[in-house]
Amino acid sequence: TRRHRTKVRLPIHPRLRDYLEGLETPDRPDAPIFPGLVAKTGSGRSGLSMEFKKIVTSSGIQNRLLGDGKRRSRERRVSALTFHSLRHTFITNLHDTNVDSETRQKLAGHTDAKVHAGYTHVQMKALQSAVEQLPDIPLR
Repeated sequence: TRRHRTKVRLPIHPRLRDYLEGLETPDRPDAPIFPGLVAKTGSGRSGLSMEFKKIVTSSGIQNRLLGDGKRRSRERRVSALTFHSLRHTFITNLHDTNVDSETRQKLAGHTDAKVHAGYTHVQMKALQSAVEQLPDIPLR
């Protein structure tokens, strides 16, 4: 990671592994898989976030704005779907499949449990399932 200057090893989904193994093998073993993206930062006009926005737009997915930038000087025009949204979705999907919080936190690379907690969005389906686990109450 850039922030902590450490290397992290994580498992990947079998379908992603199959896709990556199907790519043409580069001449150098240390060559980046996607050389056009490796030098990009996370944000800015030429960053990964803008590349993600282009992919969303070209796919025809509606991406509404969350702010118009007019109310406060610090408020920015922010899209509802961003590259960062994938992290929220990843963690929420793990939660919905009953992966424990510690494992989700490790997979997401979060070092702070409080920060990590903000990434889990419990879906109504999960809430309904939890309520259905309660025992029946006899009614008169």
